[in-house]
Amino acid sequence: MVDYYAVLQLRHDADSAAIEESYTRLSNAYNPALLSGVSDELRALAEQRLFELGQARAILADPTLRAAYDAGLEHVVTKALPTAEPSFDYAPLPAASARERIPGFVTEPVRDARMADSRSRNLPMIVAIVLPILIVLIAFVLTDGGTKVAPSNDTPPVETAGSQIDQFEAAIATAKLATDSDPSSVSAWIEYGNMLYNSVQIVRELQPNSAVYNERLNRWQMSAFAYEKAMTLEPGNVVVAADHGAALCFYGNGVGDKKSSNAGLQQIRSVRDSIPTTDRSRVLMNLAYCLAENTPPQVEDATKVWQSVIDAEPKDSPIAIQAAQLIARYR
Repeated sequence: MVDYYAVLQLRHDADSAAIEESYTRLSNAYNPALLSGVSDELRALAEQRLFELGQARAILADPTLRAAYDAGLEHVVTKALPTAEPSFDYAPLPAASARERIPGFVTEPVRDARMADSRSRNLPMIVAIVLPILIVLIAFVLTDGGTKVAPSNDTPPVETAGSQIDQFEAAIATAKLATDSDPSSVSAWIEYGNMLYNSVQIVRELQPNSAVYNERLNRWQMSAFAYEKAMTLEPGNVVVAADHGAALCFYGNGVGDKKSSNAGLQQIRSVRDSIPTTDRSRVLMNLAYCLAENTPPQVEDATKVWQSVIDAEPKDSPIAIQAAQLIARYR
């Protein structure tokens, strides 16, 4: 039987609010509207994932069905699962061209759910094509053929904090689909881990200790899992091993899991001397941050690591400046 808790990325003791929150977050991530430009294969995988999420929610959000599922009553759960309902196409059938229908021809105009959705998908496509044209025509008229330009035309768009912290959401969904499509791809697992990692790190930088950061803490653990998959496929990748350690440490520090924190620190330290020069400062920054946020905080050791980054990098480089700022913050 399918592990619906795993589908929704939930603990087995999750309450109804956690179920709804996880379903909303994951279904938004697999929204086809966020996957423009991806291949038809990945889009089909996204649709399948949305369907699986809906099934998981239907079972776990219903106390009776959830109890049956937890008890292993597969026949009860199977009967209750939502399925794709067939729809009817009442468009005229094509002409027979003076020939009899072939034997066994089905006259009932039933088609499967995917075919039924094709027309509904055509409408957004038409809007997407026609709307920009209308906007251009209206702008052309209002500006007398482009001769009148508003004074604010040169003002750059304002990027809100919300748009910044959500900038990796579409990439996460696309990267996850890539791992589903080819689980043996090292690069796919690394990319998925990187997108999860970036999506929570940017919140930590912009909104530390916020509700959003607390909601995304489990992404450190998810990214560690993705890196672990990549490490299994490519054991000698020390950069991935270091990022795996950082993700474990950040997760442990965030949720108070000392075991994860220590395992992460040990992982980074075991490979730090083997890290290529191009990634060394970044790895050391993560090591120092893990030390500073550990329980108890190891600020003195963290400061020494940050100082080594400052000594190794140009003084005006962004990473050296960030290291200096962190030293000042934790002193």
